[in-house]
Amino acid sequence: MLPVLLRADASARIGTGHLMRCLTLATALRRAGAAPRLLVRPDLPALLQRARASGFEIVEVTEAPDPGAAPAPPGATAAPLERMVADALNDAGAKACVVVDGYQFDQAYRAAVRARGATSLVIDDLRPQDVIADVFLDQNFGAGGVAYGNSGGAAMLLGVEFAVLRDEFREAAAVPARRTPARARRLLVSMGGSDPDGMTGRVLDACARLDDPDLQVDVLCGAANAHVAALRARAGSERFALRVLVDPPGVAALMREADLAIAAGGTTSWEMMCVGLPSVKVVLADNQRPVVRALAAAGLCADAGDAGALTPARLAAAIDALAADAEQRRYMADEGRRRVDGRGADRVAAALLARHRARRASATGVG
Repeated sequence: MLPVLLRADASARIGTGHLMRCLTLATALRRAGAAPRLLVRPDLPALLQRARASGFEIVEVTEAPDPGAAPAPPGATAAPLERMVADALNDAGAKACVVVDGYQFDQAYRAAVRARGATSLVIDDLRPQDVIADVFLDQNFGAGGVAYGNSGGAAMLLGVEFAVLRDEFREAAAVPARRTPARARRLLVSMGGSDPDGMTGRVLDACARLDDPDLQVDVLCGAANAHVAALRARAGSERFALRVLVDPPGVAALMREADLAIAAGGTTSWEMMCVGLPSVKVVLADNQRPVVRALAAAGLCADAGDAGALTPARLAAAIDALAADAEQRRYMADEGRRRVDGRGADRVAAALLARHRARRASATGVG
């Protein structure tokens, strides 16, 4: 079986999105006949145990730099490949594929990976001028319209057609769309797996300002969220029904049951589009800003603005406006489902394996 090494990290500071995406891609690669192995810093043991329970081999990269640290200044010497990563690449050689997913893996790191001879897939939404990869993935909305200075001959996978989503979303996409209520009263809150800055509490403050006793609010949290106890303590004191759910099973089903989401502008954007869940988006990080702006311009979300400048009153107004606008929510739901079908992981896996076969055939003179 073709070995595929997936290098990603997760922590309370950077969140869990990179590693969760690689776990999803690993599932698609295994389905396609490959043998995935994940190389990860051991920052979140519970998440690594979840990966092992899914049958994946995990290599703990103990000497890796902190992925949440400030990036090196331009011109600084890049960190070399971690010893365990270098050893794994040396063992696998040109017969392997390698996936790199994380902002700490700079151009020099990507070049060092590629120099080992494996077929490389780089996942990046910061739009580097030069692409150093055999396959390049930017799954963000509007990525297909970006001009890259030098693709380097890479297979370019751009746009939400390639959004890497768990199998439950592919299955949910096949279910008929649910009815759009006149007013949205069942809300879903998702501020990322760790929410280090406690944005979820501010969202609940905004929900309280809606003064709607029929409101039902489900909060999705990851195990790395340090605010879970404080959020649960609010459940008995709010005027609305509140549930705090930590890594619940069946997230796609929870999204389908909701009328409206208040969410960060990350990977959950594509999950919500896939199941037809309209959303008010909050920008939590700089890389989310262009995505949220593009989605809002296309009528696919309501843009509440940057978290740092967002007051509960302003957020409440954004939620209330979309909750009352059934026509706009219906458009968001229908158009989101049309654009995201939940099959992106299989497309990415197929593209990586096809490029690997082509490179091997070229190297051996076959075909």
